[in-house]
Formats: sequence, C-alpha cells, structure tokens
Amino acid sequence: MDKHDLTGLPPWLLGPAASLEAGFSRQRNPQALLIHGTPGCGRRVLALWYAARLLGIPSDRLAGLLAMEADGETGPEPGHADFMFLRPPPDKSVIPVEAVRDLIGFLQLKSHQGGARVALIWPAESLTTAAANSLLKTLEEPPAGGHIVLVASTPAALPATVLSRCQRLAVHRPERSVAVDWLGGRAGGADWDLLLDVAAGAPLRALDLHGQGFSGQARQLNDDLRQLAAGRESPVSVAQRWAGFDTDLVPQWLYWKLAGAIRAAADGGVDPQATKAGSQPLQKPGKALNMQALLQRLAEVEELRRFGTKAVKADIQYAALLQRWFG
Repeated sequence: MDKHDLTGLPPWLLGPAASLEAGFSRQRNPQALLIHGTPGCGRRVLALWYAARLLGIPSDRLAGLLAMEADGETGPEPGHADFMFLRPPPDKSVIPVEAVRDLIGFLQLKSHQGGARVALIWPAESLTTAAANSLLKTLEEPPAGGHIVLVASTPAALPATVLSRCQRLAVHRPERSVAVDWLGGRAGGADWDLLLDVAAGAPLRALDLHGQGFSGQARQLNDDLRQLAAGRESPVSVAQRWAGFDTDLVPQWLYWKLAGAIRAAADGGVDPQATKAGSQPLQKPGKALNMQALLQRLAEVEELRRFGTKAVKADIQYAALLQRWFG
C-alpha cells in the first residue's frame, strides 16, 4: 500500500478503506459498490476517497478534498472529467430516470485519461423505481473501466434487485473516544460529548452542529421551553422562532431531551442531560414527572424526525406540538 493511499481519512474509516485498498493490489476493485451506514459518519467521504483512488487523483489534492468533505459531508466534487456525481436536482427530492440514462451514457464513453470512469449516486434511496430499474443492467455488467458507487443510509429502502448486484460496505459510528479525539483535533474548545449526544454519535453531524453555533441555539431552545412553561411565551411565537433553525436540529434536540428525562424518570434520579444544555421544564411547574406523557411526546417527536417538516411548514408543526404540550 502506498503511504498516501489513506491520507485524509478519519480514523474510523481506515478499516473500510483498507478493505477497498486491497482491491487495488489485486486489481479487483468492485465495479458496483454500495456504501451504507449512519448519516454523518463519513459514507460520502469514503465514497469520494474510493472514486479519487480509482481516478488516480494525486495524494496532496485528495487530502485537501477529503478535509473539506469531512466538514459536514457537503464538500466539493473531485472536478475530474471522468467523474459524475448524481444526486437529486436542487428543486427535487428524487433522482429521475432521465438522469440515470445520462449516467449510463457517461460510463459508456471512453475515458479522457485512459483510466477509470466513476459515477457516484447519493443518496441512493432517492432513485425513483424507474431510475433504479434503468440502472440494473449497468450494475450487473458495467462497461470496461466503469465504476458505480452508491451511498445510502438504509439499504432496505433500495430494491432487492439493486442490492443483489452491488458489493456492500458498511460505515459504522466510531467509538466515543475516537470521535472526541478526532473532533478535538479539528476544532478545540467545544463540548464534543454534548454535540455527539445530540448528533446520535455521528462525528460529522456533530462537527456540522458546532459550525452552526449549536450551543447558542440550545440555550435559546431551553429558554423558550422555560418561557412556555411559565406562560410568558405562546406556542405560536416560539414555533416561528424555531422555524428559523435547522429543520433536523429541533426534532433531534427535543428527542434527546425527552429521552434523557425518560431515563431519569425510570431511574428515579436527575436528568443528566439538564446539566449539559441548561435545565428546562418539559411540563408545567407543579406537575409530577409523568412517564406516560413523556413517552407520548417522544413518539410525537420521533414522527416529526421520521417525516420531517417539508410536507407541512415547520412553524405550523412546531406550533401544534407545543400547543399540545403547553397549551
């Protein structure tokens, strides 16, 4: 293995990358690869690393590319004539069949540099049924030198016919100590344990939360709950403020807070999360901690997390939720 082959990768991706690197030594690289796992743990970082290795991108440029990509999994593309990045159009949530036909045509062209041609599909779950069916023959028999890398969080959401034609590689959440050490090296002075808690252990999501100024937002969320419990704010005014935050952050934060309160109620102790992001009342003063109510609220927030706030405007959903809790 060349000394630069794994340059720039977070430590928890070294194992999966090494398994792919072995293919270069044997000249047996998978032409249809599905990289899957928890969002925010570097699936796209690994996919870009593999694509860059196939394309022969120099190690110094590869390291810089991966460093930018690791800052929240939204980094730049390699900018290579033999690379295609397929994702939903800006105004769509799905990848249409026409885009897959373009991808197939791209892979059938002769390489500009006499090497591989690589197409990366992210997120693979966004392929329409017609698009996935159109891709099947190419997945089964890719053109010579052609490689397709799919990135997904839930392989079960993909058609079985697609899964059966791909070699799979999982990316797992790293151990907490590994994640904290890596994050500390990228940005000091943050409460990475708190950020990882809210990010469900996903390091790149935690880094993104830090970049968004999560600590200040958490203080605002806590203060809003206190004001609601005291009757000094209305659910509508708070919901309008929360609608300006990241639409994934508020449900995730509420879920984390409720889960901590439920654990505390079950243990008969104090919610350990309250000391991390400020004490907040999840029920009005004078009421005993009600396990049934907390579990119901957790289910409501989980539904919000699963289906998001795109179908109905965020402020309307938050207002309805807070009205049930504090109205």
